[in-house]
Amino acid sequence: KGGTCMRFFIAAEIALAQPVPSENLAELASILADKRVLVVDDNPTNLRILTLQAQRLGMFVQAYSAPQEALAAAQRAGEVAGASPYDLVVTDMKMPGMDGIRFAREFKAMMPRCPIVLLSSVSAAQSASLKAEVLFHSVLTKPVRQQVLIEALRDAVKAGGQSQPATHNGVSTGAPVTALPSTSTSAGKTAAMPQTVNSSSKFDADLAKRL
Repeated sequence: KGGTCMRFFIAAEIALAQPVPSENLAELASILADKRVLVVDDNPTNLRILTLQAQRLGMFVQAYSAPQEALAAAQRAGEVAGASPYDLVVTDMKMPGMDGIRFAREFKAMMPRCPIVLLSSVSAAQSASLKAEVLFHSVLTKPVRQQVLIEALRDAVKAGGQSQPATHNGVSTGAPVTALPSTSTSAGKTAAMPQTVNSSSKFDADLAKRL
């Protein structure tokens, strides 16, 4: 005789990350509010999480899943602004067609003083080696705790113009990155994610103020 088969369905919300203590979040948000960040990750889930975390802190976000598209967008934005349109960049390491190192090199060729935070699955020793290349302000090993990520963003913003151009034998080695259609938004204001609706006016209008 066969046994009884039963199924259970439970509806639950997905937690994006462990919450940051409210007092710390307020302090961090005051530093990161209105800062412009370029986020590059080929994984749509990771891209969305990073975007939402930055938005919660009041940051303007341009998000791309393809590094080449991100590089092209950065070049266009730089031409409009006449300077770096970003306060920092967050990029994944492993991406199809172009990894995070090549992306950072090409980006630094255009905007040598903009700090870059790299998210990678490599070991701590390899992370130290990557940071030694001078391409990255921080190299974070995944999975990254929310508190660690936000503190890295804060430190990168504070470093700001102190970043030096990445060079090889005296020649700038920055390299462009691919990107998805961009998403621009600030805290409390939503914008479509890349691959859904191209981004936009909020970020572009902010760039125009710099001219």
